[in-house]
Amino acid sequence: VGELLVFMGYLAAVYSPLEQLSGTIASLQEQFVGLRSALGLLDVQPEVEDPEDGAELERAAGSVVFEDVHFNYRTRRNTLVGISFAVEPGQRVAIVGPTGAGKTTLVSLASRFYDPTKGRILVDGIDIRRIRLHSLRDQISVVLQEPLLFTGTIADNIRYGRLEATDDEIVAAARAANAHDFVAELPAGYETVLGERGAKLSGGERQRIAAARAFLKDAPILILDEPTSSIDSRTEQSILDALDRLSSGRTTFTIAHRLSTVRAADLILVLDEGRIVERGTHAALVTADGLYRRLWEAQTGAGRRPDRTGAPQTGVLESAGVAVEALVTAMRFLLAAGRADLELLAERESASPDVRTAAELLAGLEPEAIDALRDLDDSVLALLAAEAARPARLPEVA
Repeated sequence: VGELLVFMGYLAAVYSPLEQLSGTIASLQEQFVGLRSALGLLDVQPEVEDPEDGAELERAAGSVVFEDVHFNYRTRRNTLVGISFAVEPGQRVAIVGPTGAGKTTLVSLASRFYDPTKGRILVDGIDIRRIRLHSLRDQISVVLQEPLLFTGTIADNIRYGRLEATDDEIVAAARAANAHDFVAELPAGYETVLGERGAKLSGGERQRIAAARAFLKDAPILILDEPTSSIDSRTEQSILDALDRLSSGRTTFTIAHRLSTVRAADLILVLDEGRIVERGTHAALVTADGLYRRLWEAQTGAGRRPDRTGAPQTGVLESAGVAVEALVTAMRFLLAAGRADLELLAERESASPDVRTAAELLAGLEPEAIDALRDLDDSVLALLAAEAARPARLPEVA
């Protein structure tokens, strides 16, 4: 019996290390997979190469010229075709058009995330392929539709715009972006730790942090890629005020679906299927018989056909005192909400009229119809909203 007990003791002592060894080998196999992927990424040859003897820009004046620029993705030909325009320092340029027209691709070329297939882009008269990448990108600030925030404090996320910035400069940038008040109300203030992609903050708060980062960088060229598309109408005005201050004195490119946000632009470029089909100011384009005018009429409800009685179709929008563009903003914001949230917002008196009306319209739809609406661009969504009639319900979506 004693020998048996000793044998079982030895067996138990050996079994535990063997079990740990098995788990260690399995873990190592998983690590090797990640290591192979990392080494493969390091071996990838970048498509955009940094010129070794390239020019260094101290601070660009801000002139930007596109000369017969063409661009193709590997799986998509003629993404941009024959793009030519010139922007003087400090001008505000709006880029509008249907989804897939090439708007974001166009501004991505200016930052040299890609190189043109044909043609060239000049900054202050210098081909950007002859400028060192770090020097070129130091001249450009970008505020995206979905802000890129990282795990860390709010102060560190703003400081990403200029790593050597002091705490006072960070607070000044936040004030300029209308972000200081909500940050100061947080228990830890600027030391509040955010989750990945800015978890713990609302969409509008994340966008204001991104704007503060751009203020801190203080670059002479600014790119705004649909910065308010996912923001409710109340928050939107606060962000637009901050972005208006940010663009003052800078060469600014604004991508927008809501044309009401770009009426003050010095130049509006209308893209369709990768080509500039119209250009000019809002006043000139809205009176021309072109794509811009059709988009404007769809979003504002102007020029809608009369009903059978000969009277214009006012529908639920005018009866609720809600502008079409504000309603579309609210609808886009609510499309990600659950049905319970929609019904609750439709009945909440404290909600703004555009949010209540949008919630009423969406709450009456089947889940399949809501899924279809998510895939529509703002101009089509505006047209559906403008054509809505009593009772408050959107037309069927195929």
